[in-house]
Amino acid sequence: ADTIQVDSSTRLTVVIPPSYGIGVAPTWSISDSSVAVVRSGLVFGLRSGAATVRVSLGQASAATKLTVRPSIRSVEFDADTLAMGLAQRIKLPYRVTDSDGNAMDLAGHHVEWVSSAPTVASLSEGGDVAGQSLGISTVKLSVDGKASAIRVRVKPQSVASVAIDPASLATNVGKQTQLTAV
Repeated sequence: ADTIQVDSSTRLTVVIPPSYGIGVAPTWSISDSSVAVVRSGLVFGLRSGAATVRVSLGQASAATKLTVRPSIRSVEFDADTLAMGLAQRIKLPYRVTDSDGNAMDLAGHHVEWVSSAPTVASLSEGGDVAGQSLGISTVKLSVDGKASAIRVRVKPQSVASVAIDPASLATNVGKQTQLTAV
């Protein structure tokens, strides 16, 4: 039994005994040509599914089961850019879709996260980005060679509210009093 992914191939070989003669070519066939095609022993996966590949030469024949698994169709971030605050940590929004159009589980796949400026935006293995310093970084996600990128801008943290301490003050004209913003 052989397993391949959609849009990939494998070569099947057949050993022809000398009694059949030199230059004799076997005949290859597949039970479901919508799953894969076979030409001269080269099998190419078209869509996920299963099929049987058969090779015949004269009265002799052999067969093997073939399983075609989905491959990665796309890696996409939900936006081209993301703005975040300094010292903020955010899970990057992304999707990985297989050749059947389904969301993919990344277990068992080669996943790589790269930041062009890790001193600006650092990354965890799970795709969390943290604002380390003000600036811009391009973050790239690669899954089995398919990649996408998002531009991350780290900006100063927004001020949510300001309070004055003391909250109320009575003073005389010409007298100075220090107030503190908290």
